[in-house]
Formats: sequence, structure tokens, C-alpha cells
Amino acid sequence: KLDLSRAWNKARLVYLQKSQQEKLRKEQQDWAARFLRDKMDRINNQTARSPAMIRMAAINKVQLLFRHFRQDHIFDRSYALGTNVNTRVQQMMKGVSMMASFSSLSIKDVLQLTL
Repeated sequence: KLDLSRAWNKARLVYLQKSQQEKLRKEQQDWAARFLRDKMDRINNQTARSPAMIRMAAINKVQLLFRHFRQDHIFDRSYALGTNVNTRVQQMMKGVSMMASFSSLSIKDVLQLTL
């Protein structure tokens, strides 16, 4: 009788352990399904960004990365233009006069280059 009670206790513990694992797996599946459903709902409710917004974000990111690159190289004293170079915006704020030059081609020359 003693041997049977040990076997039943062990079987009961194994059954409880497996049932808890199964319950935990089911809860995780339900949680993952809810998470994915919520994420898909949020994606469906989002509006697409306009091309102008995407363009501005890309330009801002490039400018930010270049600014960090420039500052790092100025700090390392390896920036090719040095620290005395002012940006166009800085030159504009100081009132530096600038000159511009334009050249163009005739329609005949442009058509000849494209063909």
C-alpha cells in the first residue's frame, strides 16, 4: 500500500506540472495573439507620412549625422576644412556677400547630349 501511494503522488505531481505548463503555454499564446492584434490595429489606424515629411526627416537626419561627424573630426583635429570654416547659414547671419555664376547650354546642345 505504501508503494502505491508514492506512485500516485508522483503521478499527481507530474500531471499538475504538465497541466501548469500547458496552461502557461496557452496564456502566452493568448497574450501574443492580443499583442499582435493590438499592433496590427495601431498600424491600420496610422496615417501614411507625406513625401514632404519623409524628405524633411531624411534631410534632418543627414544634417545631424554630418554635424556629429564634423564635430568629432574637429575634436580629433583631423577635419579637412578646419574649425574656421563657416557654414552658409553662419555666413548669411554675419552678412557676408556672396557671388553666384550660372552657365547654360542651348536647346540644340542639350538635345544633342541627350540623344
